[in-house]
Amino acid sequence: MSFRRNHARPGRRLGFGIACLVVLFVPTPELRAQDGPGQGEPEEAPPLPIEGLAVRTAEAPAIDGVLNDAVWNGAPVMTDFIQREPFDGQPASERTEVRMVFDDEAIYVGVWAFDEDPAAIIPGDRIRDAEVSETDHVLLAFDTYHAFQT
Repeated sequence: MSFRRNHARPGRRLGFGIACLVVLFVPTPELRAQDGPGQGEPEEAPPLPIEGLAVRTAEAPAIDGVLNDAVWNGAPVMTDFIQREPFDGQPASERTEVRMVFDDEAIYVGVWAFDEDPAAIIPGDRIRDAEVSETDHVLLAFDTYHAFQT
């Protein structure tokens, strides 16, 4: 039976041992995240999406991108939207109004998306193969099963 003798200098072994101890006792980011005020408090749930109310209309609005038809005047205005990016759950950064009407054929949605700096709008439909997340956009989802999963 033979044993190898470690011929490293004692100072080196001591330095390595101290480094190991430091690594063991330095709190990780996960541990530090548990410290401080609010420990154990549940995170605030994101606000629920806005529920829209569509009203019946006798005549369909013109589908021309200009929302000046009289049919929109009778529809309730939805506001107070939340953003998804870049700050999920925060109030929308720009004023937005939505109105919905329906007839026997379709549901019509009018979106008035205001912008303080219209020249800075990134028009995704004019950029070939543009990612929606990289453009200014409005996402509309219908929760047809009322399952709050949309």
